[in-house]
Amino acid sequence: MTLGQSFIVSMVITLILGLAVSFVLSRQISKPLVKIKEIANTMRTGNLTVRSSVNTNTTEIQELSSSINYLAETLQQQEALRKRLTSDMAHEIRTPLTTLKTHVEALIDGVWEPTKERLEVFYEELERLTKLVDNLRNLSKLEKPEITINKTRQNITKEITKVVETFIPLYEKNEFQIITNLQNDVYALMDVDKFKQILYNLLSNAFKYLSIGGLVKISLSKIKNKVIIVVEDNGEGIPEKDLPHIFERFYRSDVSRNKTTGGTGLGLTITKNLVEAHGGNIRVESKVGTFTRFIIELPT
Repeated sequence: MTLGQSFIVSMVITLILGLAVSFVLSRQISKPLVKIKEIANTMRTGNLTVRSSVNTNTTEIQELSSSINYLAETLQQQEALRKRLTSDMAHEIRTPLTTLKTHVEALIDGVWEPTKERLEVFYEELERLTKLVDNLRNLSKLEKPEITINKTRQNITKEITKVVETFIPLYEKNEFQIITNLQNDVYALMDVDKFKQILYNLLSNAFKYLSIGGLVKISLSKIKNKVIIVVEDNGEGIPEKDLPHIFERFYRSDVSRNKTTGGTGLGLTITKNLVEAHGGNIRVESKVGTFTRFIIELPT
């Protein structure tokens, strides 16, 4: 075999080997991609329970598979949340509407007279519906990425004192106590109006579950670069099973559902969103029949 022939044979063999290697590599790459495509198409039909499981050594494809799984998980959670939100909204709206319908039917049938007391019930239920709609609108605004917080440096001690003073007449009228233990002249960057709403929501929430002799304590302290606010009451408390869900939309514990508190189940959700919009966090501790304690940490 001449040198030229040897060269041609070598080229042919190299070409065949190259094609074989290319075919194997393309199969290794395309096969998992085809599987991922099938998973994506299945998700598009509405089946969000499927997950991508590919066996590949290609890092990029593994990352793509993980991203698809994360997307499926997120969409599944959002779908579950949407269904629960719709169900909970229907429940919350149905209750006052049922009350109004029953009362109107009784008036039409002549069973009841349109007394002041019964008209007040109408008004209260309409107020509840109005409050529910307002809270939903506020929550929708708070959950937008572009939520605006107009922070300025404020004396938190003075702002808490102002809010507490507005609650004192209400508490005293019902034989409750509201006391404070505030560190002097604590300053932090905050949106005053939204900060007041946080306090208002917590103090209103505490008020609903107090009995005669009820006590609410508000404390304020500054530790390093954090402001810590604690709102504690000696009310009915929250069952342990409810604590992980207390900040969820429309969630109300058995204790609150068994009382006519007039709540919509959105106050604490809004409070949590407001705290987080300030770059802080909020948590709750409670023991049934003993106390409930909300702890807020805000950056200075």
